[in-house]
Amino acid sequence: MIGEVVNRALEAFPAAVKVIAEPGRFLVSDAGYFVCRIMGTATRANKRWMHLDAGLFGGIIETAEGLKYKVRTDRAGPDIPWNVAGPTCDSIDVVMRDEPLPPTCRKETIFTSGTPAPTPRPTRAASTASRCPRSA
Repeated sequence: MIGEVVNRALEAFPAAVKVIAEPGRFLVSDAGYFVCRIMGTATRANKRWMHLDAGLFGGIIETAEGLKYKVRTDRAGPDIPWNVAGPTCDSIDVVMRDEPLPPTCRKETIFTSGTPAPTPRPTRAASTASRCPRSA
């Protein structure tokens, strides 16, 4: 169905025009939310760090090329800046710096929107129940 609409629209161009398109994020839009669990948090050199169970090498590599995901949590509160990294402890596996998010803790979930249609692993259902106090 989409192909039919696109092909009809392309009829307006001369035959010499060649159109090549990848049917991912730009044509299909978001495929859903990518759900990550927070493995741990830390403060280093007065910066807050959040380590996820997914990183550059586990589902959100596009951040290395400058893509900015919209991150959501179930927790309310004033946003504070977080550096967000993947689980590898590799210096390259930092997916966001100074991302404004509410105070959070280990085992909670975050949701990234803007997930491309060809996501490398299936988005999994996750419990949103908090296992830590609501204070920072």
